[in-house]
Amino acid sequence: MSSPHVSRRRAGWATAIAVATALALALVVVGCGSSSTKSSASPGAGGTPIKIGFFAPESGYAAADGASAYDAAKLAIKDINASGGINGRQLQLVNYDDASDPTQAVSIATRLVTQDKVSAVVSGSYSDQTLAAAPIFQRAHIPMLAAYAVNPGIPATGDYIFQQDFNGTVEGRAGAVALVNMLGAKKVAIVAIKNDFGTSLVQGFTQAAQALGAKIVATDYNQFGEKDFTPILSRDKSKGADGFYMAEYYTEGQQFVNDWNT
Repeated sequence: MSSPHVSRRRAGWATAIAVATALALALVVVGCGSSSTKSSASPGAGGTPIKIGFFAPESGYAAADGASAYDAAKLAIKDINASGGINGRQLQLVNYDDASDPTQAVSIATRLVTQDKVSAVVSGSYSDQTLAAAPIFQRAHIPMLAAYAVNPGIPATGDYIFQQDFNGTVEGRAGAVALVNMLGAKKVAIVAIKNDFGTSLVQGFTQAAQALGAKIVATDYNQFGEKDFTPILSRDKSKGADGFYMAEYYTEGQQFVNDWNT
């Protein structure tokens, strides 16, 4: 099992890289556009700041990941601006809290496009919110980069939508190689959050683990806010599990580890 603290660290470094990548995408989009005189909103012109849109779950159950992602985005903007910006122009981060709510993500995307007039967008949010917002940016021809959302369908939205991380299916397969080949587990129990993050990792893990010769003795899903994994642990251990694959967020992952250690 990996530490739940990995989730926050991943959100941070992934977002910092995503900000720089999204800016590069914006420059490419503008460069490949009309050959006419550049407007004041063009990243290549001097003067007004280049606006980079950003949204993350900065409140609610996912606030730990959202805060880490937002801090990393601010740091990336600060570093780029301290180095002179882009072609003499400073970057401006336009941030919104989506509270892990797809409906809010849609409203935020609309505002970033129609009111804030951003040049590019970074999603520091989870897959549900990223998928909800992506079509709005695609229709507006504004590049959006998902920093760490793992749903395989995100880049399928269109050619202005990008995914930085490996998708959840690929990450699940990697987990199987680690647990089965490297750690030697033969009978595996899976415990995962019940959303597209959890299900995509479970799908990839299950396929790869079975192909590597492991037996899946149980697959259990839980909701956000789960307070007691003891029944699942007891039941799965009784089935002979000699390894556990956990696909959880920070809060639930910490609870799982606490119950494991009791």
